[in-house]
Amino acid sequence: MGELCIQKMGREHIPAVACLDRENRRGDFLPALGGGFLRILYDRFLASGEAFGFVVLEKGRVAAFIIGSEDTRLLFRKVIRSAFIPLGFHAVPRLLSRPTLIKKLWETFSYPEKGSSAGKAELMVMGTYSAFRRRGLGRELVTALNRELSRRGVVDYQVTAKDKNSSANAFYRSLGFVYEGSFRLYNESWNRFSYCFHP
Repeated sequence: MGELCIQKMGREHIPAVACLDRENRRGDFLPALGGGFLRILYDRFLASGEAFGFVVLEKGRVAAFIIGSEDTRLLFRKVIRSAFIPLGFHAVPRLLSRPTLIKKLWETFSYPEKGSSAGKAELMVMGTYSAFRRRGLGRELVTALNRELSRRGVVDYQVTAKDKNSSANAFYRSLGFVYEGSFRLYNESWNRFSYCFHP
């Protein structure tokens, strides 16, 4: 990886991760709630103990990241309890200016209840700056995620991708993820994949 290195994500990385996520998923729902919302959300993810992440650093700067959870349902409950007011402070102005986002916010926090045969754990989000793509960073990050989930005793987990995002779907399949089915979220079709750790 040359000058690039992977390390466990710390709360000090959150501002850079939120910035990368906003750029990488421009036009998507959660980034539309603003950088402040993402910084609080991801900070509370790490603080909860249910979520963890890894970053790829290039000369100390975040080039790519991944966040996973051991139990997404429990994670969302903890985040809502601990950060309802600060998240609302950042979200409400945007929700008032774009009321259609209210339904999407509800869908976001009720999403884990849709369930999966792959259990409670999940690869929640990952991203790479365009200048660092096609270097195998995504595979390295998923490998790091797999090691941590396995260390925590997780036997399988899920990941979702928009149906229209053919590159993401192909990426997960190439890593051994198995297609489980489709569902609707944010008025779009999404695919659900699962990954099982072999004994």
